[in-house]
Amino acid sequence: PVDREGVDIFSEVVETDPKQLRSGDNYVSVKVRLTNTGSKPVEELRLTPSFLPGIDPAYSSDEVFYIGRLNEGQSKVIDLGLDLDDDLEKGRYELPLVTEFEDVDSNGYVRNLTGMVRIEGKPDLEISSDTNQIKAGGRTDLELEITNTGSQSAEGVTVRAILEESQPFEVDDRSSYLGEIEPNE
Repeated sequence: PVDREGVDIFSEVVETDPKQLRSGDNYVSVKVRLTNTGSKPVEELRLTPSFLPGIDPAYSSDEVFYIGRLNEGQSKVIDLGLDLDDDLEKGRYELPLVTEFEDVDSNGYVRNLTGMVRIEGKPDLEISSDTNQIKAGGRTDLELEITNTGSQSAEGVTVRAILEESQPFEVDDRSSYLGEIEPNE
C-alpha cells in the first residue's frame, strides 16, 4: 500500500570509549546513532541489540532501548555497553540491532540494522630469563628477554624492577626503556 512508503531508519556507530577497542576490554561504550531517513515520522521505536559470540552485553542480556518518536531527519543516540572476550580476534564486527516501530498511519515495521565496530589486536608481553647465580659480594648482569606474543605492536615499553627491602641484593639501574616491540619480536 502507498501509505507504507517513505519509512526508513539508518544506524551508524558514532563513537566508542575507549577509542580503540581491544579483546578483553570490559564496559566498552558504543554510541549508535539512529536516524529517520524516511519521509514521514516513526513512532514507538524500540531497539533490541543482539550479541555475537565473543561480544557480550556489559549490563543486561535482555536490554531494550525505547526511543519513542523520530520525525523525518531526526536522530537519537543510544549507548550500548559491551564486554569483549579475551580471545576475540582482531577485525570488523557487526552489532545486530533489531528495530520495531510504527509509522503515523499505525503500520508496523521490523528492521534488522547493524552497527560496525573494529576490534584491534593487543600486545601480550612475556618475560623470560636464564637462571642467574651469584656468590655473596659478587656482581652480575641480570638479562631478561621480553617477547611480544600478541598481535599488535607494544609501544612505549619500559621495564622496571620492583625490589623488596628483604631482598639481599642491590640494583644499579631499576628501569630500562625499550620503546616499541613488534609482534613476535
